[in-house]
Amino acid sequence: MKFLMVSEDGIGAHVLKMIENEGNEVSLYIKRPDCRDMWDGLLPKVKKVNPTKDTVVIFDTSGFGKLADKLARAGIPVVGGSAFADRLEEDRQFGLDLMVEAGIKVPFSQEFDKFDGIEEFLASHDEGRFVFKPSGKNLPSFLTYVSCDNDDLLEYVAYVEKNYGKDVESFVLQEFVEGVAVSTELWCDGEKFIRPAIHDLELKAFMDGCLGPATGCAGNLLWTESGSCRISSSGLARVESQVVASGHVGPMDLNAIVNDDGVWGLEWTPRFGYDSTPVQMFMFNKEVGKFFSDIARKQLDYDMPLKDEFGAGVRFSIPPYPLEPPAVGDAQKVRPNGGIPIRGLTDKNAGSFFFYEVMEDDGKLVHCPGTGILGVAVGVCCKPWEAWELAYGALGDLKVPELQYRTDLSDKIGCLYHKVEAQDGVSIGAIPEIELEETLGEEVSGQ
Repeated sequence: MKFLMVSEDGIGAHVLKMIENEGNEVSLYIKRPDCRDMWDGLLPKVKKVNPTKDTVVIFDTSGFGKLADKLARAGIPVVGGSAFADRLEEDRQFGLDLMVEAGIKVPFSQEFDKFDGIEEFLASHDEGRFVFKPSGKNLPSFLTYVSCDNDDLLEYVAYVEKNYGKDVESFVLQEFVEGVAVSTELWCDGEKFIRPAIHDLELKAFMDGCLGPATGCAGNLLWTESGSCRISSSGLARVESQVVASGHVGPMDLNAIVNDDGVWGLEWTPRFGYDSTPVQMFMFNKEVGKFFSDIARKQLDYDMPLKDEFGAGVRFSIPPYPLEPPAVGDAQKVRPNGGIPIRGLTDKNAGSFFFYEVMEDDGKLVHCPGTGILGVAVGVCCKPWEAWELAYGALGDLKVPELQYRTDLSDKIGCLYHKVEAQDGVSIGAIPEIELEETLGEEVSGQ
C-alpha cells in the first residue's frame, strides 16, 4: 500500500515510519521550510502534494482542512484532516457552541475579540475564577492561564496584550470548574464513530511537582474504555451525528472536566494528539498501515484495534525546550542543538520510543535542529504502574546530553486515575492505593 503524510513540521512522522516498517511505500511532505530537515535520511520526502488515487493521505495536524476536503472530493482516501476539524480547533466559540447544541455541559464562557471590556465583565462576575484561553496561529501553549482571582487575571491579561497582543485573534474567559481533566477520543470513518473509546489523563507542567511552565504534554496515561462510561455518553458520543455529517475522517477528541456534577466539555482536539497519539499507536493490536487504509477507504469492519491495556507516555527533551518560538531558527539562536547524538538504543528498548525532532547523520540518529522536543518513551502493560516502569526503564538506558523529563508521573497521574476510577468505574485493571490527598495544584483542573 502507498501512503503520503502531509505535515506542518514533521511532528507525526514516526507514525509514517511505523507504516513503512510494515512493508508499505511511504513519503513525507513538510510544509514549513525551517522544519524540512526533520526525518532526513529516515523517510523519503516529496516537495509537492500530488497523490494518486491509490495513495492514502494522512494529515498529522490541523491547518490543511481545505486541502484535505479537496482531495477527498477527488476520490483520494484521506484521514486526519478536514475544514470542520480546522474550525473546531481554531474557533473556540464554535467548539463551545457545538457542545451546547449536542447537550454537553460547558462552563460559563465569554468570548472577546479585543482586550477592551475585560474589567467591566469581571466587575459583574466577581464571585468565581476564570481561565484565560487565547486563540491565534502559532501561539505558545503556555499562554492559557488558570487565574487565582480577578486581579490576578487582569494583571496576566495585561502582560499577554503587551507581549502577544498582535498574535491573539480572540480569547475566551471560561469559568473555572474543579475536577479531573480527562480527554476522550473516538475515531470517525465518515459514517460512524469506531468504538471503543480511549481515555487519556495528562500533566502539562514541565517540572516534577507540577512546577514550571505549561507544555503541550509532559506525560500521560491512556486506557481503553470498558463497558458503559458516562465520560463518553455525556461527552464525546453526543456529537457523533454532527461529526459524521461534516465528512471528517480521523480522530476526534474532547477534553473535559469530570466531577460529581457531571462531565464538562472544555475544548476539542480534532487531530493527532501530542502525546496521546504516539502512545495510542503502541497500543494497536493490528498493523498501523492497515488501520489507516481501512478507515480512509471506509472499509473498517472491526472495532478500534486497541489492546485492553494501559499506555504510559513520558515526554523527553533537551534545551532550549520548553521554549516555544514561532520558528525553529529562533530556537537555534537561543541554544543550538542540531546534531546532538541520541545513543543508548538497543534491540530491547528501540521499540519503546516515538521520536519527534530527529534525523540521520552519517548513519547515526541525532537531534534535528529544533526546539529540543525529542519524543515520547512509551510503556504498554495490563497494569498502569508496570506501564510506567517500562517507559522509565527505556529512558534510563538512553544517552543524550542534557536529557530532561519528569520523574513523578506514575504517582501524579496515578492519583488522578484513581479519582476517575472511583467516580465512573472505568477501570480495566487494578491500581495501587494512592493517597488522594496528595496535592496536585492546578493540574487537577486541567483547564
